[in-house]
Amino acid sequence: MNKIKGHMYWMQGWDNAPPRALRNYESWKAEGFDITLWDDTNVPIKFHPLIPPAMRCDITLSRAQFLYGGLGLGADMSPINADAIKNAVNALPKEKGYIVWQSLKSSANDKPYNGGSYFPKENKFIEKVWENNQKLLRINYLDVPRPVRITGPYAWKKVFATHRQYVKVYKGSEVFLTEPRVSAVSNNAWLDAGFAGDNFGNKPEVWE
Repeated sequence: MNKIKGHMYWMQGWDNAPPRALRNYESWKAEGFDITLWDDTNVPIKFHPLIPPAMRCDITLSRAQFLYGGLGLGADMSPINADAIKNAVNALPKEKGYIVWQSLKSSANDKPYNGGSYFPKENKFIEKVWENNQKLLRINYLDVPRPVRITGPYAWKKVFATHRQYVKVYKGSEVFLTEPRVSAVSNNAWLDAGFAGDNFGNKPEVWE
């Protein structure tokens, strides 16, 4: 069986990544996942300086998942039940990926939070996400109110409305050891997701 691919991003480069991000990368690798590390030196995307790191990550991961397939992983995510993740991926029909929605009640304005995803190469759902993200790269960010955050829940929710047949959905409570913002422990958890809430990468204490 081939290793499941995964993709992680740190804007300043992984030689400069903080301890927590590096520990999480090593955790995925130790569990047998084939992780590609991305940063602003090896992604052929020209980012406007006002696009914050969290948005750069979303855009980079959507490109990688569409072109190569695999898990899109935040640098604050680590596996706690790797076999469950692998079984979930291997059980998917060929054309489908999966997305993890954080429960509606724990997200601002009742928006589902994209808390994790897997897509096979050229999946139609992630193709549409990547297509939408490419449009965002052409915006004049000097005209956009700041802080700039336009790759999150709303963007994924719009794609889900038209492309839901290409994904299987999991609830956050089934996937996270501790579901962000509600602190509900799940007995079925696959992932430990920190969800640092640090869109601009300026909270070093979060990453120790």
